[in-house]
Amino acid sequence: MKKVLFTTVYNKPNVVTDMVAEHVKTFPRAGAVVRVSPGLRFLKQNVPEIEIMEYPSLEDFKEKIKEGWDIVGFSVYLYQIPEILEMIQYAREQGVKEIWAGNYGAPVPAIENAVDRVITGSAFNEVAEIFGYTILPDRIEHPVMTATVTAIWKIRFLSFGILYTSFGCPYKCNFCQTPVFIKDRFTVSLESIDRVLQYYHQKGIRYIAIFDETFGANAAHYDEITKLLAKYGMIWAAQSRVEIFLANLDKWYERGMRLPGIGVEFMDEAVLRDVNKKQKIANIKKWAELSRKPGMFRYAFSIIGHPNMNRQQTIDDAYRLKALGFEINRASILTPFPGTGQWKSIEQEFGIDEPDLHKYDSRNLVWKHPTIGKEEMLELLQTLKTTYNSSIKLYREGLGRLVYDEIKRGKWWFFRNYILRSIISSNFNNDTEQVYFPNMEGHKTPAMTTNIITPYNVHHL
Repeated sequence: MKKVLFTTVYNKPNVVTDMVAEHVKTFPRAGAVVRVSPGLRFLKQNVPEIEIMEYPSLEDFKEKIKEGWDIVGFSVYLYQIPEILEMIQYAREQGVKEIWAGNYGAPVPAIENAVDRVITGSAFNEVAEIFGYTILPDRIEHPVMTATVTAIWKIRFLSFGILYTSFGCPYKCNFCQTPVFIKDRFTVSLESIDRVLQYYHQKGIRYIAIFDETFGANAAHYDEITKLLAKYGMIWAAQSRVEIFLANLDKWYERGMRLPGIGVEFMDEAVLRDVNKKQKIANIKKWAELSRKPGMFRYAFSIIGHPNMNRQQTIDDAYRLKALGFEINRASILTPFPGTGQWKSIEQEFGIDEPDLHKYDSRNLVWKHPTIGKEEMLELLQTLKTTYNSSIKLYREGLGRLVYDEIKRGKWWFFRNYILRSIISSNFNNDTEQVYFPNMEGHKTPAMTTNIITPYNVHHL
């Protein structure tokens, strides 16, 4: 049997993402560092014959490569390419003859010219076929994945379970790589989701972060998902479109939704039309009003740097969003990505001129904005983050309310199960531990008897 290894980029401070602290620039602040690769965990759960490495040290990666591998695959984001090329070169020097690459940063010339195979879309069956079988598209299984929030002096506050219940998005916003990369949407097996939620519950985890691109896009599937979340008493976060949240607010709230996030992007309907974000400002305002329920901690994603907006217009747009009162606003700089409609239009009209691939991370301006320079845009982003998200305000009015609104209604059990137990269990949770389940019956079929599916890759590979 062939030896196959898949790995992320090696661990560097500018590579590993802090899912919380990067959006709050004042102190004190909490953090939740990414230590798992959901994409690789999914791959390992469904094709157990492979080995994976998640954000290894460079030294550990080099030692692992020396064990001898038939195939080594790399999960690539655009801003990680310089480090990935370094890893590829070392693998070649150690005699690895077949090197693969996948994820959103793979289908670009720098990677395509350095590897033997680039996977766009599905990875399950391309890998499973090495071992003589394919994965049935309705039997894709969910792995165990956790992350831990730490606060002052790295005190462990709570661990949360990471959940992906479907992949792909039916919407075609021109700045998003998902519709380009995941052409065939698919859902994860409900049976396997039940299994992993039961595991989280047994470990004392009561908070779930759902990273689906558009939660609720498949109504029947998501109705079953929210029932499962309610079954295990989970408090959960998800991101979706405002019209989907409005249609399901009361039902999902009763089933444990307390941290909903929407992609506002811009507070200007002309700009929203320009990026093909089919969303009404009136609905965003309606959501901001109706979602002020006890315990709700709401977050909004926004983008600065549209070519039609100068500095003052950008600030005005940001303050219109702030006025809606969401508990946290997560701002990023407009960054075109290869394959998207936005990449093509910006390259043709303005020019993409940043040679440092590290800066293609939505935190830097990589193209020639007509009125705002690169340093000015970066300064503007940092200023808006600080203005949007004061740590003290965040804890007092956001997280504080999330907890206090439950306790003040006389729910001592909430304090016991969702605060005290969560703090205790988080100190016994190891995010880097790889836990996998036996494959369920009907999970796979011999490679010669089924068609290859192509609906795979994970947003956080």
